[in-house]
Amino acid sequence: MSGGVYAAFRSTPPSDHEQQLGHDIEAFMRSSGWFFENQKHTSDRASAFSTVSEICEQWARDQIQSSSVDTDVGHVLQLLTFGSYRLNCFLPGADIDSLCVVASHPQIPITRDRFFEGIVSRLGACTHVQNIVPKTTALVPVVSFDCMGVEFDIGFAKLHVRELPFDIDLRANHFLNNLDERSTRSINGPRVTQEVIHQVPPQIKRSFQFALRCIKLWAKRRLVYGNAIALLPGVALEILLAMCAQMCPSASSVYSLLRSFFEIYASWDWKNLDVKLNVVSVPSSMSSLPPDPSVYDPANPVHSRQPLRIITPVYPPSNTTSRVTELHMECIVEEFQRGLALFKQMEESQRSPPLPLQGALSEDVG
Repeated sequence: MSGGVYAAFRSTPPSDHEQQLGHDIEAFMRSSGWFFENQKHTSDRASAFSTVSEICEQWARDQIQSSSVDTDVGHVLQLLTFGSYRLNCFLPGADIDSLCVVASHPQIPITRDRFFEGIVSRLGACTHVQNIVPKTTALVPVVSFDCMGVEFDIGFAKLHVRELPFDIDLRANHFLNNLDERSTRSINGPRVTQEVIHQVPPQIKRSFQFALRCIKLWAKRRLVYGNAIALLPGVALEILLAMCAQMCPSASSVYSLLRSFFEIYASWDWKNLDVKLNVVSVPSSMSSLPPDPSVYDPANPVHSRQPLRIITPVYPPSNTTSRVTELHMECIVEEFQRGLALFKQMEESQRSPPLPLQGALSEDVG
C-alpha cells in the first residue's frame, strides 16, 4: 500500500462517538435490505460462480487432453473476477465481471475465437444458463449470460507466459508484453481492481467495503451513476473512495470515511486536480513505442480539458469519466455538496446517522 498522491485530509482516528455512529450505520445497512443479499441469494451467487468456473476449467482440461500435455489446468486457464464482486462491495442483484486468462503454451493452441466458440457452446449446454449474448466484436470482447439468476460477463486474455502462477497478480507490467489491443483492454479490469485493493490502507479495509456499498447506492439513487449515460461508472466510484481512504488512513469508522468522502469532493478543485491513486509510469518495455493518444496524459490539452478526470491506477492509464459533460459535472458536484450538507445537519441536530443516510439515498431529486 502506498501513501497516495495527495496530502492527508485527516490522520486522527475516529472518536468513540464516531465509532458508535459507524456501528449504527452498519446496523442500518444490514437491516435495510438495500445493501446486502439475503443468505439464499449469497449461496446462489457462489453456486453460480462455481458452475461457470467449472465450465471454463473443463473446457481447458479438454484442450490439455487433446494436446497430450501433462500440466495442471490452473497453469493453463484461470477465471478471475474484478469490480464490485472482487472487492466484496456488490449490491443485491449485481452482475459478476470476470476474465479468463490463459497461458501461451506452445502445445495448447488456445485463441480468443476458439475460446469464445467453445465457451458459448458449453454454456448453451448447461441447464442453469440462459440469455447468452456473445459480444465478441466489441472493443472489450465478452460473453454475457445469466447463470442461476446471476448476470455474468466473461472476457478473455492470452498472456505471453508459458504457465500461469496460481496466485496471479496482474498488476505486474510484464504481463502487458506483446499483448494485442483487445487483451490489453481486457486485463485492464482485473489490473485496476487489484491495484485499488493494494492502495486502500489495510487497517480501514472493512470501513472501505461498507462505505463503497453506500456510495454505489447513493450514486444510483441520486441519478449520477452510469457510464452509458456519461455519469459515474462503478470503477470511478471505487477510485474516488480509495483516494479518500488514502487521505484518511485512520478512518476505521464507516461514518468517518463517508463524511470525509463528501467533504473532500464537495470542495475538490476539479478544474486543476485529477483524482488518482498514484503516478503511473510507462513500463520500460514500452518506452520506445510511439505515443498512444488513447493513453491519458495530463499534458495533453484534449485530456486536461475534460471536466471530470478520475484516472485508473495502472498502465495504460485512462480517464474513467471522459464522457462526463460540464452539465453532468455540475449535477455530480451538487450531489457531493448535498450529501455533505445532510451530514452537517445530522451533527447539528444530533440525529441518528441512518436518518441523513436515508436522506442521501432518497430518490427524490427535487
